[in-house]
Amino acid sequence: MAAVKRMVVACALLVAACGSGGKTSAAARDAGPADAYQAALAPLARIEGEALDAVSAHMGDKFTSDEDLVAALEQKAIPRYREFVAGLEKLSEPVGPRGELHKRLIVLAHAELNALERLAAGVKAGDGNVVLEVNREQRRLAEEIDGLLASWAGAPTGQAASTPRSDANSLSK
Repeated sequence: MAAVKRMVVACALLVAACGSGGKTSAAARDAGPADAYQAALAPLARIEGEALDAVSAHMGDKFTSDEDLVAALEQKAIPRYREFVAGLEKLSEPVGPRGELHKRLIVLAHAELNALERLAAGVKAGDGNVVLEVNREQRRLAEEIDGLLASWAGAPTGQAASTPRSDANSLSK
């Protein structure tokens, strides 16, 4: 019932600047970090990338069925995103302004995880209203994340981070 074209799934922390359109490249994810904190983020960015890739592989023109999308969410995306969030929580918090940004990043990562879980439940139930609600929440989170990323870039020793920007705004069968 609910075909999800694409959605914002946030907080793809990178250790180098990302390419155009907010898409991350393997080279950016694998680039050498400038400090220990960013070195610890590199494997987390890969985990998050796997979670996001699992979802995008079943959206838009790649959509085949609600069941396939739900399976991708429940079997790969959500478990990997949980691993990403847990990894963020285990990191040693940086000091100063970056520490505050790290705390906010964790809050936003939890919100994104919740959105993925709600999306899976909504698609599974065939509830387009839930999908639309998640879309609105994803857009709000995207704006907040953009602000965080701008702050991150200006924080001492900060480097670029990225999040894909699109939404799950199409419902069809």
